[in-house]
Amino acid sequence: MFAWYRNSKACFVYLSDVHSDSRTEDLTQFTTSRWFTRGWTLQELLAPRAVRFFNSTWNGLGSKVKLSVAISKATGIEKEFIENADGIHSTTIAQRMSWAAGRKTSRKEDMAYCLLGILDVNMPLLYGEGTRAFKRLQEEIIKNTYDHTILAWGCGSTTGVQELGNGLLATSPDAFRSWKSYPYRYTEGNHYILTNLGLHIELPVVFLDDNPGTALGILDCGKGYKNHVVLPLEYKKRMDGPITMHRARAITPFYADPSAPNPTSVIVPSFVQPASPVSITPSLPFSDAPSSPSSARSVSVFSATNSISTQASTIADHDFCPATSEQSAYRRLPVYLQMGKLVNDRTGFFWSIQCQKFLKDGYFLADCYPPCDIKMLGTALSIYDVECRSRLVRFCPPDGSTNKTILLLIEMSGTVDCLQIAETDSDLNSWQMLLYSDYKRTNFERLRRDFVWEVLKWHREPNGSFYEIV
Repeated sequence: MFAWYRNSKACFVYLSDVHSDSRTEDLTQFTTSRWFTRGWTLQELLAPRAVRFFNSTWNGLGSKVKLSVAISKATGIEKEFIENADGIHSTTIAQRMSWAAGRKTSRKEDMAYCLLGILDVNMPLLYGEGTRAFKRLQEEIIKNTYDHTILAWGCGSTTGVQELGNGLLATSPDAFRSWKSYPYRYTEGNHYILTNLGLHIELPVVFLDDNPGTALGILDCGKGYKNHVVLPLEYKKRMDGPITMHRARAITPFYADPSAPNPTSVIVPSFVQPASPVSITPSLPFSDAPSSPSSARSVSVFSATNSISTQASTIADHDFCPATSEQSAYRRLPVYLQMGKLVNDRTGFFWSIQCQKFLKDGYFLADCYPPCDIKMLGTALSIYDVECRSRLVRFCPPDGSTNKTILLLIEMSGTVDCLQIAETDSDLNSWQMLLYSDYKRTNFERLRRDFVWEVLKWHREPNGSFYEIV
């Protein structure tokens, strides 16, 4: 259908719910037409080189070029892409996805299928697969493009992590809603590929020294020089095998501070040490199968020490070089990003905190640090984690509100020792508030010092797991 519209001489759009005509200066009826909220009409707007609009009585309203400013305001699509049908494939995947945010289709699968032409993807239509169609669409995009913006869904979101879902891939175009301001792809770098372990990709990664199991991946995209998108990650300490990571829970990607260290290098933690080169078969880089002398190539294997087993392999001609003898900085580290969220495989702690005292005026759960299973169940903040530790939870007001962001600092040690609350005008997320400038450590002491905290009174239920702020 996209090609059919693209090859047309002109397309005519009849708007049955628009009764004003082109002589009316007020274009409110035009910009609020249902036509701009439907999924399939997105390609009807963008693909043709000439589009003319008509109201309910077939009076002409004008062309899409003449009305491009009003259309841009109604859809969030930049004026240049409305006027130039040939330019839409030059922008990033995330930005094209954002054009479909908020649109509706009668069938769940069509939310993916209506984007095939816009994203330049071919795949079979399988009605009955439901929301799986949108995941399959993203998998097809990954197979054919080098564009890290597809992994940066939720960056800059103002809807909260609970509404966006979990996992490496987005659940709908709504997760890309915030990508409205010309994101950049920096390079056309190394390939990435989907495997049974997840997405095999090479990224600069910074491991947090004070929170084992947590890291930051630097994506090859951003909004300006050094403003790379940072992808919070969690990883498990495996007995052997490659480094497998998950997108961190309860946090969305964010932009790197321009004053932060150059994100093109990766800091490998002390427990990951380069071992002696070994020979493997290039076609089976992680296989135990014997290799023939003619096909073998040298690789460097990063293996774990100090009883912490983490391992990754990289072909020797990849671009890396040690920075110092004390810590090694490599340009990229090969990892596997797994599709689902991290699942804890050992017994943990559960808390439920009734927060209706300050959950008002549309506040929503924005993010938290350290990552854990956290969500709102009505007015109760439900937290499940494998460890008792200090935690920062951020609640944001809805768009357009003049209320400040609420910070909840929870000090945990088996029982809740202290609940503290503060307000801020800052739009930094919980990770950014706690990270040092080198992105290798967090600092709760600085957080306690920089804000004015009010200690909340709370009541604990007899079972010791449920708390109510009073």
